Amino acid sequence: MAHFCLACAFITFGLGIYVISKNSNSPVNRLFLVSVAAATYWALGEFFIWEVRTPENIRFWLRVSAFWPIVIAVFFHFITVFCDHPLAKKENSWALGLGVYAPSLAVSLIGLLTSDLDTVIFQQGSGYVYTPDMGSFVYLLGSGYSLAVMILALFIVFLSWKSETRRKQAHQKRLLVPGVLILITSGVLSAFVLPSFGIYTPNMVFFGIAAFAFLIAYAIHSQGLFVLTPEMAAPQIMALIPDGIVLTDEKGKIDSINPAVTGILARSAQDLLGQDIGEVIVGKQVVDLMGTVLRDGSITDIEAEIDGARPRVVSISGVRVNDPEGEPAGVVFVIRDVTERKAKESALRIANEKISLLTRLTRHDISNLVTALSGYLELMRGDCGRYMPPAVQTVQKISDHLRFSQQYQDIGSTQPVWQPLGKMVARAVGEIHPEGLEIPVDLPDVEIFADGLAYRVIYALIDNTVRHSGGATVMQIHANREEDNMLTLVVEDNGRGVEKRDKGLIFQYGYGSHTGLGLAISRDILALTGLSIRETGVAGRGARFEISVPPHAWHKGGSHSSRTT
Repeated sequence: MAHFCLACAFITFGLGIYVISKNSNSPVNRLFLVSVAAATYWALGEFFIWEVRTPENIRFWLRVSAFWPIVIAVFFHFITVFCDHPLAKKENSWALGLGVYAPSLAVSLIGLLTSDLDTVIFQQGSGYVYTPDMGSFVYLLGSGYSLAVMILALFIVFLSWKSETRRKQAHQKRLLVPGVLILITSGVLSAFVLPSFGIYTPNMVFFGIAAFAFLIAYAIHSQGLFVLTPEMAAPQIMALIPDGIVLTDEKGKIDSINPAVTGILARSAQDLLGQDIGEVIVGKQVVDLMGTVLRDGSITDIEAEIDGARPRVVSISGVRVNDPEGEPAGVVFVIRDVTERKAKESALRIANEKISLLTRLTRHDISNLVTALSGYLELMRGDCGRYMPPAVQTVQKISDHLRFSQQYQDIGSTQPVWQPLGKMVARAVGEIHPEGLEIPVDLPDVEIFADGLAYRVIYALIDNTVRHSGGATVMQIHANREEDNMLTLVVEDNGRGVEKRDKGLIFQYGYGSHTGLGLAISRDILALTGLSIRETGVAGRGARFEISVPPHAWHKGGSHSSRTT
């Protein structure tokens, strides 16, 4: 019988090891392991009590195992944590210490230092055995207190079970109820019932502890309860991550993806699952993607362009996953959409280049103009009326250059943003208010990714028509979607147009009869995010400017926008 109790104790400890292996970071799991380890210590003492044959050795092992009330206290503590009872809160630890651990320690010390809890007697056929001292007030007080603690634990479990609204957690706590009941029943049998009939056997409480531990382990194994593990949360983690996660087998076939992948690649899950990763992500940057990961173990930040209705630039990282034998079992790829980041990096690079150009251009032009102004002022000493107009014109040019410097400095000073095309055009038209020029606008409801000054491009084109068209009365603004998914914004008038020899020159700085700056600035504003502009009209029939917006720099909005000014 003693050997059977010992076996129960070690089975219980094995269940504790199983529970902690499920999640060693869980405070509940750790406390459960402490509980069953304490019970195993108690069982070892019980085993040796029944193995030795002399009164002295029995009393020695009774003192060794005198800390059994602490085991009851630890089990109670475990139940409060398990049920998330207020006593388990950190701020209430003092109540748990004073109300449970301190009395249990007091009873343990009495058992260690005195013989008031147990008596060693001789029983015919069994030899020397120990029996609880049923006449001892200390024994009755200690055992009664331990019983009260476990009844309180049962009450906590029952209330927690009845108030639980989550199905799995309710099932978990329902399993705990019979476990605590068996624990109490076995303890009462050994502490009060059997001794009253003169039956002295090894402590039956170990059967209850074993049953209790088994039910807890069963709940973890079959219900996935107790703690939130990374394995349990994996689907939610996969769904939450904004980066695309692709799992492939060792041959590169896609086994699983998270929702972000479909958005980044603009393809459905049904279309992607089962496909070869090398056919989904193609390009010279990612040749033999699978082979590289399987050979080197991992790749990091490999950039590639994804073609399709919405071309994207992505950064790809991957790591090889091995099976338990160390053989490659597949690859996990992380795909991050860096389209906007690349556009911003390009904008920053171009902005830095423009600052350098601005410095050289402004210094050179203003220096020449100041020299000319100095000459006119010198000549004015002899003929003021003749040289006053060119002097005033020179001052105006200096002012224009300084204003240009301010406009040019603003290019790229802010991050490019998505902006409604219709509102951008409306802002430009509203600021210039051209008289005698009708501007019908027919635009789809789309947004473009451009510098905050992009509306100045439309402003410059309207201003160019007012100044140089030779009397244009109509300027049309509309947009077309091309076969390659490019968006072409067209701004055309019915003026005299641009001569063929001038088409390649009008976007250069300083070219033209006015400042020669408006179209040049427009070109640079658009270039920040990959947009371009060209003149495609026919001389004598009107100017026609086409702004090309690449697929990555525009997308549809919510409704169609069309109006006439």
